[in-house]
Amino acid sequence: LDGCPITKDDRNRAKEGMKRGYSIAPMLQQQIKREIFGYDLSFVLQNEKSHIPLIVEETVRCLERQGMTTPHLFAKPIDDDSVRKLQIEYEQDTEEGAEVLLKCDMPDVVAALLRKFFAQLTQPIMTLDGYDQFVKLVEVKAEEDEDEDSEDEEERRMALTAEVAKLPPHNKLAFERVLHMLGRYLSHAKENGTSAEELGAIWGPVFLRAPPPRVTDTTRVAEVITKLLQAYAVWNDSEEEDATSRHSQPIVPDKKTVRNVETVSI
Repeated sequence: LDGCPITKDDRNRAKEGMKRGYSIAPMLQQQIKREIFGYDLSFVLQNEKSHIPLIVEETVRCLERQGMTTPHLFAKPIDDDSVRKLQIEYEQDTEEGAEVLLKCDMPDVVAALLRKFFAQLTQPIMTLDGYDQFVKLVEVKAEEDEDEDSEDEEERRMALTAEVAKLPPHNKLAFERVLHMLGRYLSHAKENGTSAEELGAIWGPVFLRAPPPRVTDTTRVAEVITKLLQAYAVWNDSEEEDATSRHSQPIVPDKKTVRNVETVSI
């Protein structure tokens, strides 16, 4: 493997793949061109010259098309090798990434790839600085919970959405793109069996993490996402006609408008 045009980490992955019986020919034929996973959001956007990471837009559109009624789409245990294989295929194909996702024909693996992207951002999409304020909004005493009425609950959800509006613009765009998709998925709960609590538990620690060396309160961050999803699910219901119109559009983004947009200031 020495001398092949891929990174040391890629060579290590290839060696591991050989041990597992995988072919490494695709890795030897072409250097992985996209730099997506394990970087800062601004780095990804500058490289792509886009407003939302292409992997976010393309995986979300794929899931909106193929996964809305898949039972417990985001809760299914997925083999790491399947996700890694799709990741390599997606990273190598710089022109037809959306087609790679469609050909996968396994929405649960696409969902895991999307989650992996957010989990490996060097700073969580809801930012380290935002952690305390988001968590504070759901930290209520037990006795207050007992007397809490629907109006108080709605006020708390609105306060959380107001905090989302304060996120850096590109963080907000990417986060809301996924949150709207998750809200649509939640609106199909009768078919897919999911709940806001299930999605909150899965995505909370991915979207929102405590600044190191502090330990993330997984219960609180799950509650933050749960309440936001409940709000977005309501908005998605009220926008069903518009959502249906968007859903009918081709899944592959127009390259002229997405892949070749002008440089973005980060």
